[in-house]
Amino acid sequence: MVSFDATYSTNRYNMVFVPFTGIDNNKKCVTFGAGLISKENKESYAWLLNAFKRCMGHNPACVITDQDPAMKEVISQIFPDTRHRFCMWHIMTKVNEKVGVKLAKDEIFRRKLNAVVLDETLGREEFEVKWHEIMTEYKLQKDKWLTQLFDVRSNWIEAYFSDVFLGGLMRTTSRSEAENSVFGACINEHGTLLEFFTQFESAIELQRHKQAILDAECESSLPPTKTPLLIEKHATSVYTITMFYDVQTEIFEGCFACKITNKEQTDEKYVYTVKEGHMKIFIVKYVREHMEVKCLCGKFNRVGILCRHAFVVLKDNDAEMIPTKYVLDRWKKNSCIQETSSTGKGGSGRCSREEENSKLASKLCTEFYNYLALSKENTVKMQEMLTFMMENKEKMVTRNAKAQDKSKSSELLETFYGAQTSSIITVKPPQLSKNKGSGKRLKSAREKAVEKKKQDGRKCHYCGQKPARHDSRNCLLNPNSKENLKNKEKA
Repeated sequence: MVSFDATYSTNRYNMVFVPFTGIDNNKKCVTFGAGLISKENKESYAWLLNAFKRCMGHNPACVITDQDPAMKEVISQIFPDTRHRFCMWHIMTKVNEKVGVKLAKDEIFRRKLNAVVLDETLGREEFEVKWHEIMTEYKLQKDKWLTQLFDVRSNWIEAYFSDVFLGGLMRTTSRSEAENSVFGACINEHGTLLEFFTQFESAIELQRHKQAILDAECESSLPPTKTPLLIEKHATSVYTITMFYDVQTEIFEGCFACKITNKEQTDEKYVYTVKEGHMKIFIVKYVREHMEVKCLCGKFNRVGILCRHAFVVLKDNDAEMIPTKYVLDRWKKNSCIQETSSTGKGGSGRCSREEENSKLASKLCTEFYNYLALSKENTVKMQEMLTFMMENKEKMVTRNAKAQDKSKSSELLETFYGAQTSSIITVKPPQLSKNKGSGKRLKSAREKAVEKKKQDGRKCHYCGQKPARHDSRNCLLNPNSKENLKNKEKA
């Protein structure tokens, strides 16, 4: 599951910065990669997605973006088998502007709409029925914008992603927005590309440092349990702390908010009817021999953990452990233990070279002392060895002196960036880019109204008039105002 969103003002050339964001085993943001593009058009996004695909080695299961038309067309071309999801936040924030002033202030309408759109447990047919009921009740059947939303419901409604793993239920680009703010705090918008990539590496290292801290906490401590069930204790040993609390919630709610109302057996399969609360009914199928449990709510397919209805069934069968097939590797402790280096393959090669140099130096010391021990009684052999070492020492000093003729700034740059300077410049600074997000954008009616409200002027706290050219000290209605006190003195 990948989320990506363009951000601006990250470098002096106004190039658009696009980080690709996902979720790690602690449900924290992790950056898979990032790119810089000069134009937000189809060609630029096609190049960017092709580069991402080449680096990752395979297509993501699902991509979440805003409703940018260029992104929509390119994603279907580059990732033909990948599901494309629209950010639900971008859609729902436009509701007040599109439905009119009267409905925008109607809290009951908004509550009903949210209950249909945000409900994870609704099926496709049930969603469509409830959507049409709301449209009919509020006479919105002919609303053009809402009709368009319903036509593309497979790109943003939860029920149409029940068969797609959403990596922690990602349905908005908020993950990308959070990463953009992190990079924005570390990156100087007036810096060059060289400075940009150095600052980008620092932000990535900070992200990995935080991940290492969380992994250490998972290894060194166990979270407290809420129930005496062995299955909950087993969850503490396999899941990261963050994920355990999600699983713990499902186990706890399964014990106290759900109950089994019916149980039927057909061959080796048990079919349970589980009631949650007062209204919701769920069907759970369980095969005892293979420890297979499947609930129609589809939470495991979406999020990767068993739902509360499944835990009720496991509890009824005295299960002491969560079945292995339902404990995903991505949510386990230390699932990310591997070599991570911000320099990629080059960094891995440098580590192996340093290890090889260390072994060679150790071998050199051993051989020197072996030779010294063999020639200890022979002065001639020792003199030959000393002469050989002195001659080679002079040659090495001469070579090092020539190497130090370079300017101090070049040496500093080479040490800092880990690369040698070149006299041939093949990459030149790009030209300033002009994109839709780099300048002034058109403001919506809602934003204009909010700004106007802020600029309406000050309010008199005595008479409540707004805007007012006076305050409570000069208000004519205030008997203790300056003007009224002067009139009393004259009288």
